[in-house]
Amino acid sequence: MIETSRLFLRPFLEEDEFDFIPALMDRDFMAFSPSGALNLQQAKVRFQELVDGHRRNGFGKIAIIVKEIQQIIGYCGIEPCEIDGIPELELGYRLLKSFRGLGYATEAAKALLSFESQRDRNNIIAFTEPTNLLSINVLHKLGFQQYGVSVFHDMPVILFKKT
Repeated sequence: MIETSRLFLRPFLEEDEFDFIPALMDRDFMAFSPSGALNLQQAKVRFQELVDGHRRNGFGKIAIIVKEIQQIIGYCGIEPCEIDGIPELELGYRLLKSFRGLGYATEAAKALLSFESQRDRNNIIAFTEPTNLLSINVLHKLGFQQYGVSVFHDMPVILFKKT
């Protein structure tokens, strides 16, 4: 588990499914996702991917929990992906709409990147749609700089890497 002043970050547990599935089905939560909001079956599959990916790889997208209210408000983590035929580790984060703009994404991602750097996972990229200004702002706060553009699952994206 990773801890910050306001947050706990930990792998998703099977028992989180009931609370987290609605987020994966929420249009606002899944904004800027190639798939958009998921239906119930897709959400169950994606949730299981989150659980299994961390078990299999020892890293992945993990739950962001606000200490004060003990609520999962989203996820943050790294996952393997392929951009332009190149295997990469991608930083991603997603928050419930009511928790955006409060610094949680930056706080969670900063703590996660510090944790991953201790495990020699330093060559991490990120990408976002050009219109996702909140995410671009978070990436800049984390020290990421734009290095290119690409298409990910038919979605135009700006590519970032940590400098």
